[in-house]
Amino acid sequence: WIDREIGRVAEAVDELHGNDTLIIYTSDHGDQLGSHGLHDKGPEMYEESTNVPFIVRGPGVPGGAVSHALLSHVDILPTMLDLAGQEIPGSLHGCSQAPVLAEPAAAVREYVFVSYNRGDADAQERGGLYPIRCVRDARYKLAVNLFDSDEFYDLEADPYELTNLIDSPEHAGTRNRLHDALLEEMARTCDPMWNVQWEDRPWRPARHFFL
Repeated sequence: WIDREIGRVAEAVDELHGNDTLIIYTSDHGDQLGSHGLHDKGPEMYEESTNVPFIVRGPGVPGGAVSHALLSHVDILPTMLDLAGQEIPGSLHGCSQAPVLAEPAAAVREYVFVSYNRGDADAQERGGLYPIRCVRDARYKLAVNLFDSDEFYDLEADPYELTNLIDSPEHAGTRNRLHDALLEEMARTCDPMWNVQWEDRPWRPARHFFL
């Protein structure tokens, strides 16, 4: 059904707009479908929930190409503005992915960030607030669960995220690098849920407190 409807949209674009329109297909989240003993979306940062499809068809986009570049949904609007030749406002948190659309081997991000605030679909009955901030690079992922245990995974060696390396001395340097990137992004975007607990973790005490 979805394939049929996407095909109809593409046919209408070809008929009415020729080669001047970009089609973007994506999703707001994935579902666990049994992974980690979970069934659907929720307060977790596993790949099954966060690694969603992003498919682009349009002028200047190589057909059939696959890119492994990091991308966030906050990049969609800056990308569209860039491709339309419009100025990208500094208030937008994302960046243009136009270079990746033109050359799939390119990359514009070193890190991508994910956030979660709610508790569950029935937040008032099932735990309420459950804030998480997550950062990943091409190989590693750090999820800081403000009121719970944190998680750190090597996605190359452990693609199903079964071994939490948050306390691994061997990975402390990489973990802390991602933690620094996360804190810097929260400061850059003026995260409304900022407090020193994001910095002061059991595996890495806060370097400074704000009075």
